[in-house]
Parts: sequence; C-alpha cells; structure tokens
Amino acid sequence: MLEKLFIKFIPNGSSYSPRRAKMFSYIFILIFFSIFYSILLAVKDTTNSEKIAVIKYVGFIIFIGLVYGEIVDYFGKKRHQNILYTKKISSLKAIYNFEIENLNHRNYWGYKGVFKDYFFRVYYDWSTGFKKKGSRFCFMLHYKPLMISENFVDGERMNSLTEKYNKGNTYNYEVKFNTSYLIIYMRYNFLTSFDEFKRKLDLAVKMAKEENLEPNSEREVENLLLDKKLQILHAPEIDTFHE
Repeated sequence: MLEKLFIKFIPNGSSYSPRRAKMFSYIFILIFFSIFYSILLAVKDTTNSEKIAVIKYVGFIIFIGLVYGEIVDYFGKKRHQNILYTKKISSLKAIYNFEIENLNHRNYWGYKGVFKDYFFRVYYDWSTGFKKKGSRFCFMLHYKPLMISENFVDGERMNSLTEKYNKGNTYNYEVKFNTSYLIIYMRYNFLTSFDEFKRKLDLAVKMAKEENLEPNSEREVENLLLDKKLQILHAPEIDTFHE
C-alpha cells in the first residue's frame, strides 16, 4: 500500500536529479550521434574522407562537452562542502547555533538546526534544478507530513501551496512544498549577503505558520528517512544525500 504514496506524490515530486540528468544527457548524445551518422552516410556527394573528418569534428565537440560537465560536477561537489566553512556561511552556526553534518561517506554536507521551533536543513546545491538555473542555497523547513490518509499524501495541497507562493514571484528565490517539508531555492553568488539567509529562514517559518504546518523534530525526520524506499519523499533534493 505504501507504494501508493508515489502515485500521489509524483505531481509535485522531487523529479530532478543530477545523476539522472547526466544519464539522460549521455543517452541523448548517443541518439543524436547515431542519427547524425545515419544522415551523413545517406549523403552521396561527399567522400569517405570528408565524412570521417566531420565525424571526428563532431565527436571532438561532444567529448569536450562531456569533459567540461565532469569538471564542473567535480568542483561543484568540492564547493558543496568547502563553502560551509566560509566566514559568511558559517554565521549559521555563530548566530543560529546550526551545526554542520556530513553523511553518505562524506558526500553530503550541509547545516542543520532548529529555528523558531522548526527543524531546518540548509545546503549548497551547485547543480541545475526546478525552474531556476545555476548554483543555489536550499532552505528546508520540515513539518508533519501532509497526508490524506495513512497511505496517501496530499499531492493536491502540495501543488496548491507551491503555486500560491510562487505566483507572481519575481524575486531571487523559488518555493516548493513537498510531503514533509517546504524548500526555498535561493540563487547564490559571492555578492549574496547573509541577510538573505536570515530573510529566507524567516520567510519559511512565516509560510509554515500561515498554513498551520506543524513542526517535525529532527528525530521524527530521521525516522521518516529510515525507510529507504520512501526516503525520496523526505530527504534533501540532492543526490549526494542518498546515493
């Protein structure tokens, strides 16, 4: 019966995954190259040497693109950890007493803590996701799961709240409500001040209270994560957390 959770969750699910995106990009490149090669073979006015030259040129461009993607991913993962220790971001510990956690064989790094009775996770995501592109900080506020019944999550309400808080939003962030948390995606660069972090924490609490979403303690959140099959419903939306 628990599998039915996914049926209700899919409309607003955690659909983006850097790992899956990379896999699909490889498949797309393979299909593109196959189609291109078939078209090239069908052209009768070119010599074999010309065809080979074109294939080499296209192959080289694809290779450079793949290497570039791997380099960006490698340094992104490094920054995912190192940025937490910068003077600006470490204010999460100095001001709010949040602490750094590292999980999954030191692949996932982020801050966690309680702010105004709500358990938060805050982490840096270098990958592209949702509608905003580029690196971003993610602010997760955990609440009691939105359930219709014991085995069904309230996907309709999640979608409704997501639409409500993004409607007409022209700011540097985007909001999504999920099974047991709301998440604010904030675009981030070196010019972003720590005041933006304060505002996002306050904003998350404000939305949760306006919608009467009950706080979920860290222990309760960790209990939800014990079920590997349903972990995606409650875990941070980044592959390094649960690979």
